[in-house]
Amino acid sequence: MLWNNIKRILPYSLRAKVQNLLRKGVIKILPTEYMVDNALLVQQYCSLESKLLSLQKKIDCSQCMEIFDQRVQRTDNEIQKKYVQLDLIQSEINEVKDTLEFLNNQYQEYRTLIDRTILGSGGIFSDKEYDLYESEILKGRLKKEDDYYDTLIQECKEGARVLDIGCGKGRFIKKVTMSNRVGLGIDMNKRYAGQDNFELGMVPEVLYHHSPGSFDYIFSFHVIEHLSSSELRRTIEECYRILHKGGKIYLETPNIQSLVTLSRYYFSDPTHMLPRHPAVYNELLKNIGFRNVEMRYLVDFDEKKEYQLDLEKFDNSSRGLASDINSHLQHMYDLLYSGSGNILFEGEK
Repeated sequence: MLWNNIKRILPYSLRAKVQNLLRKGVIKILPTEYMVDNALLVQQYCSLESKLLSLQKKIDCSQCMEIFDQRVQRTDNEIQKKYVQLDLIQSEINEVKDTLEFLNNQYQEYRTLIDRTILGSGGIFSDKEYDLYESEILKGRLKKEDDYYDTLIQECKEGARVLDIGCGKGRFIKKVTMSNRVGLGIDMNKRYAGQDNFELGMVPEVLYHHSPGSFDYIFSFHVIEHLSSSELRRTIEECYRILHKGGKIYLETPNIQSLVTLSRYYFSDPTHMLPRHPAVYNELLKNIGFRNVEMRYLVDFDEKKEYQLDLEKFDNSSRGLASDINSHLQHMYDLLYSGSGNILFEGEK
């Protein structure tokens, strides 16, 4: 009955709050007249209690933020530790890279030394001396080579990317760049460094950094006979990799089937490896993936003509004998010269 009286003096919005406080024992039931006289006090109390609850919620939220900040701080500390660890790892990686670069430079120096002392010239010639010696051997061939180079360049499309492995002084690659084509020459001889469109290095390693399909044509004149078997295979494999699909490779080497080539030219160069039969190069190109592999016999020997008998100078009775002599001479020439001094291998990717 008393509660019913109290409800009548309270605003509707406060009745539920006061009833909740009564149940909790926070406030006691006072006489009706006291409640009537102090209705405003009750309203203020309930308002304060509502503010207290709101403040409590804010305090709880503040505690949550503090906990969140602590967790963020711990996470940030862990991230910083990870960054420190990453810096240490990166430092170790850089040290390993520096070590590998140093070892690679050492390897290149030792390999050059080995090539020159064991597999190559045996320390007979310096680079400068070898250049002079080679020029003396090739004297008289430069004009023929110029015409020959022009013919090969015409087989390359305009704007094509051309690589010359073992470019030497760069005579071929200069002609390439002057003919509206993009050329790059590679050679291991440091004396040639500094010329345009030149890269210093040894095959096959110097080819490793070139991307697949970087070139449309690859030429190499009298280089493969200087390579060991493993170097030869890896070099041709790299050539296949960096050639664009449909690109072509041209490899020129002495024709060791010719006894004259062997005696006059091949063994006169102390940097040549043991002779390989042309069939070896031909089969290697096919095994690596080149198609339409062909061999061109180059540079016929003029001296063959000097030993042919002129049948017109013989009468009928002796002309038959002279013809037989020419046949035997031809057979001997085939053994001595085997058609040409050099062979050009051609393959398509």
